[in-house]
Amino acid sequence: MSGEFGGRCPADAGFATKCLLGGQQPDPTSGARVPPIVQNTGYVFKGTDDAADKFNLAAFGPIYSRLGNPTNDALEAKIAA
Repeated sequence: MSGEFGGRCPADAGFATKCLLGGQQPDPTSGARVPPIVQNTGYVFKGTDDAADKFNLAAFGPIYSRLGNPTNDALEAKIAA
């Protein structure tokens, strides 16, 4: 493995390391390794057009916790890594 880590999952990491670190970036503000669990059911939209675009899946962003939220996004990125 390379000597440079930088908070991200090394490209040459083994399976176990990828399970822990893959698909996520440290929070730039707090430096937290693990994303917070978002316990929210509704989200604010910029306006009606923003809401319509997100519900029509024409724009990306959380709209309702059953359809997607930052915690789900983090899990999907981890699995995809």
